[in-house]
Amino acid sequence: MTYPKAPKHKQLTPEDLRWKCDPEIFEFTSTEEVKPIEGILGQERALKALKLGVEMRAPGYNIFIAGMSGSGKATTVKQMLETIGADCPPLYDYAYVNNFKDPDRPILLTFPKGKAKTFRKHLLRAIEILKRKIPQVLESEAYLEKKKKIIKTIRIDVDKCHGCRACEMICSAFHAEPKYSSNNPARARIRVIRDPLRDVYVPVYAGEYTVAECAGRDKYTIDGKEYDECAFCRASCPSREEFKEPDSGLPLKCDMCEGEEEPLCVKWCTVDALVVEEREEEVEEQEEPEDLEIGLESLADKYGMDKILDAVARMSKKDE
Repeated sequence: MTYPKAPKHKQLTPEDLRWKCDPEIFEFTSTEEVKPIEGILGQERALKALKLGVEMRAPGYNIFIAGMSGSGKATTVKQMLETIGADCPPLYDYAYVNNFKDPDRPILLTFPKGKAKTFRKHLLRAIEILKRKIPQVLESEAYLEKKKKIIKTIRIDVDKCHGCRACEMICSAFHAEPKYSSNNPARARIRVIRDPLRDVYVPVYAGEYTVAECAGRDKYTIDGKEYDECAFCRASCPSREEFKEPDSGLPLKCDMCEGEEEPLCVKWCTVDALVVEEREEEVEEQEEPEDLEIGLESLADKYGMDKILDAVARMSKKDE
């Protein structure tokens, strides 16, 4: 059995192994003159499918593109979207943020296209700034100026009170001008709301001034005794005469018998219906309104600022 002889191969030189491109075949002198190729070479069917999917206006359709990295997928999609963008409605970025009032219903924010990333970037930067600034504020002198203050209150036991009104007497005498020169219970900063027929005695000491009366007219039954809602109110209120200076009509407020070791109403209560309680609170330094300011505010609310100014002007002329 004989075998055919192998054909002789052509012997190649190094020059034969190198391909040379003749620049004369090109009609340009630089690649800057060449228009970029649109799409992906050799993927005509894929481009037609992509164009069909992009131009569909119905909801519920998506495009999935797979391929090797660097093959131009993203560039092709971007170019195609830009070509049809002129005919599309405006595009927006959407971002959901937390709704602190209703966490189950986040708030939708709408941005021009491409701006949501900028918003997120700025928001993260703001958070980082707040992380630095908040501790600085909490450690600042203004914040540290808060100091602990002893708050005094009077605890009232209505079951022990029998309506002797000794608290009213000593309070009115202490606040007379000069002290202890007269005794007018209407000047007292504490009143005993009395209803002997129902065996109701409720000591109430004066609180803040209020410019308007409230709507509370309810009644409460406590331990079988009926109380009016106003009986517990400590405010100097326009709707009643309690806690108003009898001569001037200016509102009164309990000052805990400033300068004394304890309020005199507590000291003079023989049945311990009144007891001083103290608690420590951190409060900011602030100026308390003086009695004159509170009084002027009361008069202005009642008569109007114009009449107050006219009265002051007339009084000034009398003094001249």
